[in-house]
Amino acid sequence: MRWEQTSLTITSGGTLTPALDLDANYGPHYVRRVLILAPATLPETVTVLVSIDDVTYVTLQSGATDIAVPQGKGTQINGFQCRYLKLQASGAVGANRVFGLTIVAE
Repeated sequence: MRWEQTSLTITSGGTLTPALDLDANYGPHYVRRVLILAPATLPETVTVLVSIDDVTYVTLQSGATDIAVPQGKGTQINGFQCRYLKLQASGAVGANRVFGLTIVAE
């Protein structure tokens, strides 16, 4: 197992982070867990988007509930099964919002 750290940023005035290509960066089909660390200041609701082709994104759910990333907390996704990941704010952010990510891969 290896641990990698990176970050995704929703830039001021925007609603989306760039895509993180998990296969290209961490090896095909080897990502086991993703931990998203939200910034301490996060008035917007932020959800996780996933895609298999980097074209069509859908909101990631667990038990029919959207996975949200709460302010100042860590959100762990186990058994990750999509290639691309983005974070989406409910509205334009007032300042850069930087999210730390820890990826556990084999």
